[in-house]
Amino acid sequence: MFRTNTSYSRWLEARQAWGRLVSHCRNLMRQSVLWLDDADPTAARSLQEVRLCSWVFPRSLWAPLSDPA
Repeated sequence: MFRTNTSYSRWLEARQAWGRLVSHCRNLMRQSVLWLDDADPTAARSLQEVRLCSWVFPRSLWAPLSDPA
């Protein structure tokens, strides 16, 4: 029983940490949209870079944990 509880506790902790990470990436994207100046000609490019980085970061952390197939 102890191993089961410990295992579930570790899984739950990892799931919560992953949820926080995804939430922070979403918040970063929302803040970027709000704070970028639309009058700036490079704003669209900057927003695209932030969007790509916030998409790639969690996936790069997840990649070693998933099956390569």
